Amino acid sequence: MVARNFRCTLGEIDIITLDGDTVVFVEVKTRASDEHAELVDAVNATKWHRVELAAQLYLKRSRAGSCPCRFDLVTVLWRPRGKPQIEHLENAYQPLR
Repeated sequence: MVARNFRCTLGEIDIITLDGDTVVFVEVKTRASDEHAELVDAVNATKWHRVELAAQLYLKRSRAGSCPCRFDLVTVLWRPRGKPQIEHLENAYQPLR
């Protein structure tokens, strides 16, 4: 892991990590119940845009702007009296570059 909870005025990134030479920006969504909307749907276009803006700033500050990058989503569903259900979606968001 490169960083956790990267925050700036443009947005926030939960996890920044590397997959080989690819910088991976990870949004993590957690819920205690699956009674509400799907976790994947909880991250809307506005949220992804803010993650993208924060990622652009991170890449600029870290001088990693020429590195490939991707945006992943990790969902965690805590079920009563059971193990959490964790799902990792690679390339969950495609920037508009």
